[in-house]
Amino acid sequence: MEVHPLRIRLDKPSRSLVVDWSDGVRHTFPWPLLRSRCPSATERAARELADKNPLAVLDHVPSSDLTEIRPVGNYAINLVWSDGHAAGIYTWEYLLKISGDPRVHSQGIA
Repeated sequence: MEVHPLRIRLDKPSRSLVVDWSDGVRHTFPWPLLRSRCPSATERAARELADKNPLAVLDHVPSSDLTEIRPVGNYAINLVWSDGHAAGIYTWEYLLKISGDPRVHSQGIA
């Protein structure tokens, strides 16, 4: 059985993205985690540079303020950040993969 989201919402007070999955699990993703794990090519390149050279100076500090969720077909969402970055496509598979991070809260739903 393929797992897919039943509901996705922004929880602005807790600064998190909440996803209710078809397998009865709810994941609550903190916005800073989602930004730090952004799958866009530019963000991946910046992480690789920082890993290779921890003293490298970043051009800017990425925003972790999430302003909008856009659907991408029936397989992903695009997250829009307050600094204008909107290139990351978060597939269901990718969200499930990063849901194992200890900063993601998981719970069963009825």
